[in-house]
Amino acid sequence: MKNLYLIIILTITTFTLTAQPSDSIDWQAVINDYYTKYQPQKSPAWLFPIIFEEGTGQRDTIYLGFDTRASFLTSVDTLFKEGFFDTIDVNSFFACWNSPFDSIIEKVNIGSIGVDFLGGFFELHNSQYPITMWWSRDLLYSDSLTLFPNINPAPRTEGLFYFDYGEIDFPCSWQYPILMTDTLNYSAVPSNTCYRSDSIRLEPDPWHPNISGFSGGLYFQAWTGNVTNTKDIKDDKMQILVYPNPADDEIFIDLKSSNTFNYKIINTIGQTVLNNEINQESFIQISTNELSNGLYYLILNIDNQLVRRPILVQH
Repeated sequence: MKNLYLIIILTITTFTLTAQPSDSIDWQAVINDYYTKYQPQKSPAWLFPIIFEEGTGQRDTIYLGFDTRASFLTSVDTLFKEGFFDTIDVNSFFACWNSPFDSIIEKVNIGSIGVDFLGGFFELHNSQYPITMWWSRDLLYSDSLTLFPNINPAPRTEGLFYFDYGEIDFPCSWQYPILMTDTLNYSAVPSNTCYRSDSIRLEPDPWHPNISGFSGGLYFQAWTGNVTNTKDIKDDKMQILVYPNPADDEIFIDLKSSNTFNYKIINTIGQTVLNNEINQESFIQISTNELSNGLYYLILNIDNQLVRRPILVQH
């Protein structure tokens, strides 16, 4: 997992969750394309392609992966060919992971042990709407993804697709990510959660019809659903709001009811940068003014239940 310090511009976008399914895509061929293009020295244990198609039909793919041999602190890992890819036409449509270095166009992001999520922020350049994103739901079940526990028959992981503002089909809201998961195993999906199993389609909003790029966040964590009907997802029961995201000089946490809890904010290498204990409050304000631009994780401990939310600081 890499440090991300690039300032991100998140465009206002209407999300129409009616994209074509990905069943017709030959995902093995897409994975084989990674080896042909990048010729890594080693094969990652788990490789997860994400395909983007923009309005004129141009496609590009970025890769997320996991391997215990991956470098933890560098953005240029030659073992799996993370980092600069020198055959990209920067004047045409392309997708990439955000990198802390302007000279790097990062197409491959391989995470390692020591973290509880995979992913980061991505960018689309020279794109026209509509934009469609596809992924393989079968790979969410892969036993090669040993970072997360085996809870068969449920998947090992689920994705969170983050965006800022936007007019989105009900019940979607910019305050919550879109859940990327095979939802058939969920006992209940929260009413405030948008979810898709293998694709998302993005349409422009009336105020920004001609924007030629898009940025967002993609994070994969251990699956949080329930195989039985015993309980709902914990975030839904707690009704927690964390906003704004991206944040400038402050974030707000709205718990809807008074609680005693503690929180900490960690950076992408696991260092705690802020922490505090709160006594019987339902709404608090946290200053992020001293934090550098980049990705952080807010972790709340409420009645011994942990709630994690990615936060982008953008001054």
